[in-house]
Amino acid sequence: MKSLLCLALFGALSVSACLEETDLDEQVFPCRSEEDCIEGEHCEAQRFVCVPDGEGAVLDAGVVDGG
Repeated sequence: MKSLLCLALFGALSVSACLEETDLDEQVFPCRSEEDCIEGEHCEAQRFVCVPDGEGAVLDAGVVDGG
């Protein structure tokens, strides 16, 4: 009986977690280059996260000089 109660409780919690709505617009996505971000966003230079174009500092995509 105890195991049946635990299973029912676990099932109810699992279903309620799946029903939670996720707002991807409020999520922060890490990046290391512009290719890591979706169209309309760029990789912010100081925090290394994707931000909408026009916000934050843009990564310098220049070639690194070897000497």
